[in-house]
Amino acid sequence: MAGILLVDGNYLAWRHFMAVEHSKQGQLTTSYGLGTTVLSGCLESIVKAHKEIKYDLVVFIWDKGASWRKAINTSYKDERKKNLEEGTQDRVAQQIESAQVMLDQLRVPQFYVKGLEGDDCLGLLAHYFIQDPNNFVTLLSSDQDLYQLLDDRIAVYDAKAGKYHTNESFRAQYDIEPEQWTSVKALAGKPGEVPGVHGVGKTTAQKIIKVCGDARGITKAHLDQLSPSKAKLFDNISEEELTLWWNLSYILRHPDELGGYREAYDDRLNDLNAAIGIRELAEPYVVEVFRRYELEGKISRVRAICAALKVSVI
Repeated sequence: MAGILLVDGNYLAWRHFMAVEHSKQGQLTTSYGLGTTVLSGCLESIVKAHKEIKYDLVVFIWDKGASWRKAINTSYKDERKKNLEEGTQDRVAQQIESAQVMLDQLRVPQFYVKGLEGDDCLGLLAHYFIQDPNNFVTLLSSDQDLYQLLDDRIAVYDAKAGKYHTNESFRAQYDIEPEQWTSVKALAGKPGEVPGVHGVGKTTAQKIIKVCGDARGITKAHLDQLSPSKAKLFDNISEEELTLWWNLSYILRHPDELGGYREAYDDRLNDLNAAIGIRELAEPYVVEVFRRYELEGKISRVRAICAALKVSVI
């Protein structure tokens, strides 16, 4: 069975950037002013994952442009941006771009589609790869939203906690099916993304979904099984709102869900398949790439790092 590691690049970028933003150490920066915290952090996360997971291919996944979700909720993620210090978004974007350039130089496959979030690309690629019954996909991220994608051959590895999530472990922990996690998020909400039902957290949402199955099909009979105080929280919630929140929470996974993004997705998928076959580099070239980004401390480990990236060094 071939193992594919799909890396949530934006998650890793923000995690590593914010971890040192207000620390004494501060951001890693080259002598010519290029921030490399994101780049260095991504490489270290892959090395750590390589020690825990078996895989044969790495693909980095990125957000690209404004999400299609803005079209159905104009305030989508606005709150998150407002809470950032001025300039932070641009600084992270610059570091992500530098990381993408270096990964290109190392022939590491990357994937994005303008208008789709990284989560959607993770869902689409995971389901694309498991069309081959010999493939198993691991998603590298700590984003719990991805639990809805868990399947017999799709798992999530939480790089931060060092924990591996499968559909079996999910069922044991939450007592619902992974695909029902979309409904849990729709009800519980997520700051800046999904309003949710005020006063309903994940635990209550799980109990409701266990009874009704889907946030879009909640009836009075379902609410009668809740305590009066919890049922009252739904008094002014319409079916249209619940459907909207479910749509905002749902991660795309099939090409026929893409609408006007289908052509761009197909083009990027062709590019990805072409890139997968080019993964052999000469060691002097690799060392020069690392020196270009002043990653001197990693040069002695270039072979180990490239092994984690599934790039052959000759």
